[in-house]
Amino acid sequence: SASPASLGIWAISDGNPVEALDGFVFPRGSFIRVSEWYTCARDSSGNLRPNEGLRLTNIALGNGIGIRSMDRTFTGCVADPSIFARLGREAIYDEIRKGAAEVGHHLVFTPADNNRIAGWQRVRDMLEAAAQDRPEKPGLWAFETCEHYARTIPVLQRDEGNPDDIDTDQEDHVADETRYLCATSARTMSIGTTKGY
Repeated sequence: SASPASLGIWAISDGNPVEALDGFVFPRGSFIRVSEWYTCARDSSGNLRPNEGLRLTNIALGNGIGIRSMDRTFTGCVADPSIFARLGREAIYDEIRKGAAEVGHHLVFTPADNNRIAGWQRVRDMLEAAAQDRPEKPGLWAFETCEHYARTIPVLQRDEGNPDDIDTDQEDHVADETRYLCATSARTMSIGTTKGY
């Protein structure tokens, strides 16, 4: 709760042209970030306090996730594996689920693949694919409304001691959430029909 939490809502492309984008084709398996909730604190003037969380309880976090997930059907939802640990108490995940249930949402997350090196390589590969004029491989895109993705992802720095990883002292919460998606989907992705965006 002292650091921000990042909820990304992503669509997976089925490879069909998008009429609203003049027939642009996101290659099948591409991820498009359509919405986000980032629990970053603000000062009294409304300015962001980077890397400072709202200090929400796990129940309140679950309420917020549940509210933002209403009337949508999701599959393949993953989260930081550490929230599933039961270290002499109820798991953080169990408390988040209770919070979501309080607002009428049935929340289901599974532990993400937490292999940092493979995950960052997959993120880099997908960003590179998206940068092509006519992408042929699955890529990563984000709606302009995803301000924290746009604010934090492009400025990430490599770890000087381990250039295959990123410096974890920076504001990397949106990046970690994106890495979990990319790394886990590499082994479990399935494409089907969804409701919502």
